[in-house]
Amino acid sequence: MKRVCAFSLASCVALLLFTGVVSAQGAFTFGFSASGSDLPAPDLGTTQSAFDANALDGVRNDGPDWPAGALGAATVATGGNSQGTYFATIEQDDAGTTAGAQGWQMAFTASGCGASIIAATVTQTDLAPGTIEDEEAGPGGGGGFDATELTSGAGNAGAVSAIVLHLKKGTTLDPTGSNAKPATGPELNPLTVCRFLVQSDNPAGGGDTCTVTLAYQDGLQGSGQPIDNKVTQDGQSVVPTVNSATLEKTGEIPPCDQQAGAYGLGFSDAALDTADYYDAGLAGTLGAGGSVSVEHQPGETPSATVYECITVGSSASSPQGWQLSTALSGAADITAVTISGTSAEGASSGGFNSTSVVDSADNGGTEGFVSGVVLHLKKGSTLNEATAAETGTAAVVAITVSGEAVQDVATVSATLTQQDGLIGGGQAIDNKVTADNSSQSICNTADVTIEFAQGIVNPEFLRADTNDDGKNNLADAVWILNESFRSGTATPCQKAADANDDGTVDAIVDAAYIIAYQFESGSAPPAPFGACGEDPTPDALDCPPGSMSQCP
Repeated sequence: MKRVCAFSLASCVALLLFTGVVSAQGAFTFGFSASGSDLPAPDLGTTQSAFDANALDGVRNDGPDWPAGALGAATVATGGNSQGTYFATIEQDDAGTTAGAQGWQMAFTASGCGASIIAATVTQTDLAPGTIEDEEAGPGGGGGFDATELTSGAGNAGAVSAIVLHLKKGTTLDPTGSNAKPATGPELNPLTVCRFLVQSDNPAGGGDTCTVTLAYQDGLQGSGQPIDNKVTQDGQSVVPTVNSATLEKTGEIPPCDQQAGAYGLGFSDAALDTADYYDAGLAGTLGAGGSVSVEHQPGETPSATVYECITVGSSASSPQGWQLSTALSGAADITAVTISGTSAEGASSGGFNSTSVVDSADNGGTEGFVSGVVLHLKKGSTLNEATAAETGTAAVVAITVSGEAVQDVATVSATLTQQDGLIGGGQAIDNKVTADNSSQSICNTADVTIEFAQGIVNPEFLRADTNDDGKNNLADAVWILNESFRSGTATPCQKAADANDDGTVDAIVDAAYIIAYQFESGSAPPAPFGACGEDPTPDALDCPPGSMSQCP
């Protein structure tokens, strides 16, 4: 752009833009945004298509494509640095009732997380092409003025942007849309008037945080004199309200199974001892609960043994001990808890073991267990001394869970959850692993659901053998009639008395069916008939397993 002022940059701006006394004719606010109002998130300047449709001459649509920025909070990769695009904005509180801005000068910084502004431009902002009228694009000659540049040095690092829309005509910024993109679109207030790129360091570790702050700062100096934040309105300088903005950057915490130095907990239905970190047999790991299914017969009290396992990352030291605190909820009770039969049993000679079911009265009604284990009180023995591999997955406690007897086919369940703070025989226990003579936190907290489902019972029987003598004859018909009308002995298996397999026992109908078959060439009773077998048409008639002595 050709300069039309013979003075230095700062002198030119001072004489042509910011003459007159400081006044408060219009209320202006300088702020920041992480998105251009004409850019759908998350592009934030990575495409020109939205601008080109509204271009007057295309000149100010051009500009570099920069990565998206964010304000508020963001999770980022650990280590290194990242870049983001931001916008300086002008808001006119009384837009439409007083004159718009003829120009402005901004000075702003980025701090925190080692942040710095590495590029600044007025391209790809809400200023429509031709708003800042240069000699080539502006009608009437004379043109406007744009001095947007970076500043550097101790206490001076940032960016400044000094804008005059026209040096002679007194052109003003109209936030109602006439010289903002789109030229005929809705009111855009605040307007983005400067686009800048910020580079900042990412936190070094997962969960670590740091904060980037964008702020306006008077006195930053570029190639001319120091710049203060001001707006020119009706030829006079107005001091705007200035707002800052922040971005809290949090280092991304990778999933537990990707943390080679971490320790995790999980549950399994077998006593695992493998070299695999997060063995495939684990349920209830990585924050996503798993399940173990147990089938039982009606009237039985279902029971299952579930193992709590420690999983050790490839670069983590083998545990010297641990303390576990696990709660139980749902339709079940913990009937036993032990380290017997696990990897911990073989490693704990000469050590300490306190593993027990907790008293719910001491824990606010919560049921569960605690387990505190030190593998050796003197030698510093580690778990890998009794496992198949240096690191991997090993069961360390066996939990026997008994459910309620279920009287129908519905499934009931109970859930084991790693829950800090349960009290056994001593103080409250949190879930921790001891390694390298210090406490190590557990990476994951999850749960496992134990599902107790009643199996569908379909025992073998012999249809029409009501007296359980292994034969089919007239005596079976008499048996049914005696049971119903003469208080005879009950049929052990009601399915056997259902001679016609209609799902019900009707003494007259079923007795007549047997007699018709025996003496009148009637149809044979449906299967299983002549040999023991399961009912091919299951029904609700009772036939307890073992109720027919002739059938297995």
